[in-house]
Amino acid sequence: MKYLIKLEDRENGHETIIECPANMLLEELCVKIKVELHLPYLDYGAHCFRGRGYYYVLDDIDDRSLEQLVGEEPNYFFFSDIWWSHLRVPSKRFRRSTERVRLKYAFTVKGSSINYSQISPNNWSLVRCTLINRY
Repeated sequence: MKYLIKLEDRENGHETIIECPANMLLEELCVKIKVELHLPYLDYGAHCFRGRGYYYVLDDIDDRSLEQLVGEEPNYFFFSDIWWSHLRVPSKRFRRSTERVRLKYAFTVKGSSINYSQISPNNWSLVRCTLINRY
């Protein structure tokens, strides 16, 4: 089964539609988003998907790294305190792995969406991913 996913860059309003297999991992979708929207490829693992009440992050991310990603004490190498000082670290029960979760479990019905956020040196991106069709 194939999915048509609409990507909306919330920073500049750029939109595009991509086609992905239903069994694609979320981590592979991350790469496709970076290519399609011309986002910086190097983010040192500082990216996550949020949707359906879960944070989808890399397997090997530990609490300390996740705290730097979404915690109160920003790592100034990557993050601006303007964006991240108000966020809290999600509990382990609300985390899922981008290296194990497939698209068919993240996008359950037409119109469902998840948000992708990425932090690179001197750049912060937020992309809304919406399932528009499957066939």
